[in-house]
Amino acid sequence: MVALFDSMNNPKIYISALLASMAFLYLLLQYMPDQRNGFEYRGKVISNTLTQSLDGHRRYLTVYLIQDQLDIQQGAAEVKHIYRVSVPPTEDCPAGSTAIISTQSISVDEASHFRLVKCFETAITTDTKG
Repeated sequence: MVALFDSMNNPKIYISALLASMAFLYLLLQYMPDQRNGFEYRGKVISNTLTQSLDGHRRYLTVYLIQDQLDIQQGAAEVKHIYRVSVPPTEDCPAGSTAIISTQSISVDEASHFRLVKCFETAITTDTKG
């Protein structure tokens, strides 16, 4: 162990060890799951509501989530969820557009907080007849 610390006095070994540890850390961070995103769901925006309060404006989206299309095609009953998502007042996501929202919960039924990931101006289709 002492020999390892003695070799660190050599600048070439020190720099190569530093670069190797930085590369290892970079790779570790790239392959770790991103816990901030959680689980993403897509849905249709039913309404976009802007409210005014004493501390400023607030905007809420009412999003209608549908069950995965593959589950519906396999004969599962269609499950519909309607949730309110708080978004920045500057976010422009009109009614009828598609919203991608995320939560930390595994199940959408257990989720208590949603975050808007992205909004598309095109609407999703719920037609499962093919």
